[in-house]
Amino acid sequence: MRVSLIIPKTKNNKLIIAKRTKDKHPFPNTWVCAVGGKANDKETFEECAKREMKEEVNFNADLIEISTFKHIINNLEWSYKLFTTKIPLEISQLMPDPVEIQYLQEFSIKEIDSMIKQNPSQFAPTFIVAFNTIKESSESLASQ
Repeated sequence: MRVSLIIPKTKNNKLIIAKRTKDKHPFPNTWVCAVGGKANDKETFEECAKREMKEEVNFNADLIEISTFKHIINNLEWSYKLFTTKIPLEISQLMPDPVEIQYLQEFSIKEIDSMIKQNPSQFAPTFIVAFNTIKESSESLASQ
């Protein structure tokens, strides 16, 4: 499976993440990337990311790839590409789909890191993997 994830950045150098709805599987009621979804057969990761962004937060944006990683779930290897927005956004520009997202919130990298350390079960496992790649490349993310 191929999955695209997007964590938009804000003008004050924070990241926008989503609280998943309480009945959305997998990982209900956890913090996740603001946008994410499976790529269709003939869709590129970037096409998937842009489609999912329109579906989940009703927004179109140019994207920058941050990283690629693999994660195993239920003995299946999933391939991920993580993106951020080319231009910083205001959280008010995004309109979350209530079927997918309870709400969006912005946090600094340090705040998210602290939240994960205090209560990792509040985060989807794939988000933690994605976030760790952001931490590793946070200097390049801040400069983009």
